[in-house]
Amino acid sequence: MLKQMAIMKTYSAKSEEIEKEWFVADAEGQTLGRFASKIAQVLRGKHKPAFTPHVDMGDFVIVVLSLLHICRCRRPLTSTALVTTPH
Repeated sequence: MLKQMAIMKTYSAKSEEIEKEWFVADAEGQTLGRFASKIAQVLRGKHKPAFTPHVDMGDFVIVVLSLLHICRCRRPLTSTALVTTPH
């Protein structure tokens, strides 16, 4: 005997339902790339459980920078990158 399965509907957030928040992010002691990635997720709204790609769900972010501590590089900043072309 087969049971009838419940129909699940996908939730899509509407722009009227979105509440935007303010975040203050301190960059002191953070690695630049990882920190920028976290900020990008908050700006896009991917940290919210009801994330919908076609709706602006992002929050506002204030970034406090400490330039003495943010840039931790493993290679020297004076190194040059080799650029190749497919031709």
